[in-house]
Amino acid sequence: MIDLNQLCIEAGKAVWVLKADVVCLDHDGNVEDAALLSLCGALRSLKLPKPTFNERTGLVTVSASEEGIAVLVAWKMGTGALTQYLHRTDSSSLVLLHDLVPLTCVIAAGELVVDPSADVERVSSTKFTVVYSTGGQVSFGSCASDMGSGPLALLVFCETVGVRWN
Repeated sequence: MIDLNQLCIEAGKAVWVLKADVVCLDHDGNVEDAALLSLCGALRSLKLPKPTFNERTGLVTVSASEEGIAVLVAWKMGTGALTQYLHRTDSSSLVLLHDLVPLTCVIAAGELVVDPSADVERVSSTKFTVVYSTGGQVSFGSCASDMGSGPLALLVFCETVGVRWN
């Protein structure tokens, strides 16, 4: 999804660490797909400050400017100790190599249901998700089944829609 080299501040010494918490306040089914799509949107709009690494002190800092975003800025590598707040900083966006597009289906009462509601999920015997990349590849597949046929259902579905595992 992203080139990890974009997260490098100083080779072998400092990198950006991206963490995301997705909080769902309410849903009516298929919450995993919605969470993945919102995470992709967050990465698309993420702005990383332009940092500098000081070899002598081991500090990563971001210099202030009139343009950009508000951030917490300087920390000593390995300690996690925040040493300074800056209000504005130059920034750059991450370049996404491709987006991820999830597709969740269930088998309920012998029928294939795409994008199931919470009610349909509750009565389904098998649930599977395939995540496509906009680059045309399957990035992930998962399956849960009460009947032991889940993985087979996933493979049959993928074969039906022309998915090829890489």
